[in-house]
Amino acid sequence: LLLASEPREISDMSTWRAAVEAAGVELARIYLETLGPEYDAAIVEAPEGRAAGLADAAPARRGELVGELRAARIAALGPLLEKLRAHPDALKVIAFAASATPSADARVSALRTLAAGHDAGSVPQLAALVALVKGEAPLEVVSAAVQQIALYAPHKAIHALFACFDARSWKVRFAAAMAAIELIGKDGPAAGTSPSALLEKLPATADVPMGVDELHGYADALAKVRTPLDAHLALEKALASKRLGARLTAVDYYRGYGTSADLPKLRPLAESTDPVPRCTPADDCGWDRACAPPKVGGAAGQTQARGVTTVGEYVRDCVLPEMARRTPS
Repeated sequence: LLLASEPREISDMSTWRAAVEAAGVELARIYLETLGPEYDAAIVEAPEGRAAGLADAAPARRGELVGELRAARIAALGPLLEKLRAHPDALKVIAFAASATPSADARVSALRTLAAGHDAGSVPQLAALVALVKGEAPLEVVSAAVQQIALYAPHKAIHALFACFDARSWKVRFAAAMAAIELIGKDGPAAGTSPSALLEKLPATADVPMGVDELHGYADALAKVRTPLDAHLALEKALASKRLGARLTAVDYYRGYGTSADLPKLRPLAESTDPVPRCTPADDCGWDRACAPPKVGGAAGQTQARGVTTVGEYVRDCVLPEMARRTPS
């Protein structure tokens, strides 16, 4: 690797290029071996394995240590892969990251190495990343996969991110949607979509869990998207959307950015009996603590968590009071 990285000692550039290529191929092989099951046995007798005491560790602890050592080696190899422009088989790397066996840290480290040289035009790689996002991976692994999807050409990335919106977990959809909003704001028409199109991809009914924090995130991110894809008009129109996710995102936008002058736009929704998204305790959507208005009969500044079950309750108890406190500039 030193020979390949330091051409000063080599007068023949063709020899140097050949050395770089050979080193890259060898490094890619070592890298893929690190991802494979053979690493678990080999690391026990390797210097770092002996230093960590793997041979004498209890089985459960040995598994943890192997995961830590694998993650460290993957992270160390990543910059070398980039320097040598070595491209390990991306589908094998993604398959490793999708596996439930390795530690989350190792899976995240593996995905990050893809940025060094994966083929941004590969449809199979993009499909594999989408499948990983929609699977059962921990959220940190999902986030790393979403970051990789966002590296593709904007028009390909945006449709792949939209494909992740039907994941069961709202936190997975949130990660994908926030990346999509960033692409819309950064690449504009090159992404081939708009704030309105994104809003209409959000859940249609209350049967799909959505989190209160999810709405906050969308509202804040869309508020920063400006011309030629100004999101303000899209959000105003979304107040009348038949899709619950779009309508609630628009409501939350006015909760954060609306003023007393906008109250007439929201008051009709204060009578809505449509349910907010139905969630289990495990979903942790936050509708049982959607806002914290002043406590009735409490001391100055004292608040009390307020849960809501309908869109009307959310608008009346959480949104309109916030808007009423802000005067137009």
